[in-house]
Amino acid sequence: MGPKTDPATASTPRRQKLPAAVAPSDKIKIKLRVVMTLEGRLAAEPVLIEASASAKGPALMQSAIGALEACQPYAMLPADRYGEWKVLDLSFTPQDFDGAS
Repeated sequence: MGPKTDPATASTPRRQKLPAAVAPSDKIKIKLRVVMTLEGRLAAEPVLIEASASAKGPALMQSAIGALEACQPYAMLPADRYGEWKVLDLSFTPQDFDGAS
């Protein structure tokens, strides 16, 4: 089974501030591949797999990674369904971050 997108995990940036260089109205998007441990922690640093062509992308990526790291462990992920969430592809936009609305 291929990577999944998990809405519970994707909501984590709300705990992270939007980088100063990025405006809530910026039309940029990144997608990170995240590998998780059975305990709901990051098994490795997330990997960028898709991004808008923008000089602001690296700032958005670093904030997304920071949010993912800060919100561990993801206890809401059911251990009995680990095969479904072991690898997640998560998309992030400026609107996903605290202070963006």
